[in-house]
Amino acid sequence: MVKTVLNTYKINLSKNRRPVPTLDSFNKIIDLLNKKKINLNDFIALEFFAREGDWHTIAYSNIVKELYAWEIDSQFIKNLKKNLPNAIIENGNSFELSRRKKYKNYFDLIVIDNPQNVFNGYCEHFDAIERVNFLLKDKGIVIFNINVRPYNLKENILWNRRRIDYYKNTSKILNLKFIYNFYKNKFNEFNFNVIDIFHQKRHENFLFYLVLILEKK
Repeated sequence: MVKTVLNTYKINLSKNRRPVPTLDSFNKIIDLLNKKKINLNDFIALEFFAREGDWHTIAYSNIVKELYAWEIDSQFIKNLKKNLPNAIIENGNSFELSRRKKYKNYFDLIVIDNPQNVFNGYCEHFDAIERVNFLLKDKGIVIFNINVRPYNLKENILWNRRRIDYYKNTSKILNLKFIYNFYKNKFNEFNFNVIDIFHQKRHENFLFYLVLILEKK
C-alpha cells in the first residue's frame, strides 16, 4: 500500500470561483485505487494543468515513478518547482505539448485539473480528454473534474452554450448516472474500454473527480 498525504487545505475560492480542493479528496482516490490493487509506484504520471502543484498533485507526486507537470502561466512555475521538486516541469501550452511525438502512449496516469469555465478557448475538460488516446498507454487511468451543478451560468453565456452543445442536455444539473453513461460512451468513441469508473466528491455538491480505468481496444 502507498502512503497518502494527510494534510488538508481549506476550501478557498479564487476570482473565477475555481475551488481549491482538499488533499483528503485525492487521498481517497489513491486509497480506492489501492483497494483495487492498482499500484501507482510504477506509473508515469502527467498533471495536464499543473498550476502551482499544491492543490492535489502533491498527494501523489512522491508515489509515482515519474511525474510530468505542464503549466502555461509562467507566474506559477517558481512555486510549481518548489512544490514538486522531483517533477519534470514544462512551461507551455499543454495542448501543444501533448502533440509531441515523444509523449505518444507515454503515460500511465493523466490528471486533468480543468477550470470551471472557458479558458483560452477551451472549455472545462472537453478538449483535454481528446488528447488521452494519444498520451495514454494501452492501459491507464484518467482523472478529471466534473461539474454537475454549475454556478453563475447566466453570467457565463459561452460556458453555458458549450455545456449544452457538449452534453446535448439543457438541464443545468447533471446526475451521476447520466455522467457515468456519458463518459463510458465518450471513451468508447476514443477507442477505449472502460474497465472501471468511479467518482470522488471534491467540493460541496457540484464538483467531483471522475476516475476512469481504461484499456485500449
